[in-house]
Amino acid sequence: MFDTNLRPHFIQQIHQAAQKLDIDVKWHSDQWVCELNKDGRTEYIIGYTLPLNNAASTQIASDKTATSVMLLNKGVDVVPHALLRPPGRPISELLTTTLEMVSLPMVLKPQMESGGIDVFRATTIEELQAALKILSRRYRAIALSPYLQIEHEYRTIMLDGDVKLAFEKVRAAVAVPSVDRSLEWRHNLRLGAHPEILANSNTYDLLRLQASKAMKALGLRFAAVDSIKTAESSVIVLEVNSAVSLERFSSHGSDCANRASGIYMEALKKTFG
Repeated sequence: MFDTNLRPHFIQQIHQAAQKLDIDVKWHSDQWVCELNKDGRTEYIIGYTLPLNNAASTQIASDKTATSVMLLNKGVDVVPHALLRPPGRPISELLTTTLEMVSLPMVLKPQMESGGIDVFRATTIEELQAALKILSRRYRAIALSPYLQIEHEYRTIMLDGDVKLAFEKVRAAVAVPSVDRSLEWRHNLRLGAHPEILANSNTYDLLRLQASKAMKALGLRFAAVDSIKTAESSVIVLEVNSAVSLERFSSHGSDCANRASGIYMEALKKTFG
C-alpha cells in the first residue's frame, strides 16, 4: 500500500487549492488517485501527475531515453541516455553491450522515473557489473548515460510557457549511507540536498531558455525540467518530469510550501479553465 505520510504537503496543497477554486475532491487507492469534480466535469490526478499534459507527452517525459532522443532531435542540449533491456540476458552479455553503448565512467538508473532510487555510478568494470546485477533483477529497462562532473543541478517548474519556480539543488556536504559509503554524489533533495531559489540572474535566464525549449519539444504544458552545469558546459537538460513533485521542496520551510501551493493552485485553475 502507498504510505500517505510520504506526501502530506501535496495532499494538503491540493485540498486547499480545490477548496478555493470550488472543486470537489475525492481520494481513491490510498490517496494515490485524486478525483476532481467541478460543474459536471471530472479530472484526475495520478500520483503527482496533473491532467494538463496529453498522454503521449506524459509517457515520453517519464522515459529517460525517449526524452533524450526527442530533445536531441529538436536541437535541445541534453545529457544523452541509452536504452538497455536486460530480461533474459546473462550479465556477461549485458556488460559487453553496455560498454559498447557508453564508456566508463557512467551512470545507470531505471528507465522510468525513480526520484534518485537505484541510481548507480560505475567507474570500474567491477562497479558496473555490480550495478547491472542489481538493476537487471529489478527493472525491464535501464537508462545509461555518461558520468559528468556536475557542479550545479537545477529544477525549473514550467506551466504554459512560464517559469513558476527555479531552484538549485545544493548537494549535502556530508557522508550518507550509500552503496559504497562514499560522499553522496547525487543532487536529490530526498538524499540530503537543499533548495536555493533562483531569480533575476544569468543562470535563471539560461534555465528559462532551456526549459522552454524542452517543454516545447515534448509538447508539455506542466512539468519539472532538471538541468545541470559542468565545468565544460553551460546549462544542459538532464531529465524532464511530467509528474511534478514539490513534496521535498515544501518541507524546507513555509516559504517553500507556500510557493508550491501557489503552483498547484494555478495548475488546477488551468485544468478547469
